[in-house]
Amino acid sequence: MRTRAEGIRTQNLTIRPIDRFLPRRHMVLQDKGLTEYPITRLLAFGVIAALVAITDQWTKSLVIESIPPNGGLSLIPGFVNLVHARNPGAAFGIMSEAGSGFRSSFLLLVSVSALSVILWAVFFSKRMDSFLLTGYSLFFGGAAGNLVDRIRFGEVIDFLDVHVGNYHWPAFNVADSALCVGVVFFLLHVFFGDGRQDSRQGSAR
Repeated sequence: MRTRAEGIRTQNLTIRPIDRFLPRRHMVLQDKGLTEYPITRLLAFGVIAALVAITDQWTKSLVIESIPPNGGLSLIPGFVNLVHARNPGAAFGIMSEAGSGFRSSFLLLVSVSALSVILWAVFFSKRMDSFLLTGYSLFFGGAAGNLVDRIRFGEVIDFLDVHVGNYHWPAFNVADSALCVGVVFFLLHVFFGDGRQDSRQGSAR
């Protein structure tokens, strides 16, 4: 039979979680989210990103072989032309007027940094809905496709020229298109996926 003093001591005991007794190596992995990491996420990410990058490089090789630099042909008269343009700047001609040395170094640094951040997010995020995963995959494939051009040629090959009358949208490529579609999937994540749930939980607090 327990005395009153023993009961008080029992109530004041500090109950430690069982994780405290697990090996330190396991704890480090658990903190990083690797123990709960689904292999299907990596496979889906790799397939989508690879398809984007491969398609981007394949279409650019066709343009190099078929259309001379600064040349073009009409694909949909009055609306879409296929051209062979070289863009030293970012997507849609951004920074094309900047100094070549600074521009090349800056864009290479931005591309490598963006790819590294995306890989980190895909590997270590504990929860990721299909919208966000697809967006990250498209971002990675698009950035990788244009990065290959910068390494090979020092500039990016653009070949899609969309225009209405005399107004021409800056020429772009498959990689640029993937980046734009990736933004759409990110917005879907914010409004309809886990991003919406997180914002609700934050407002509730």
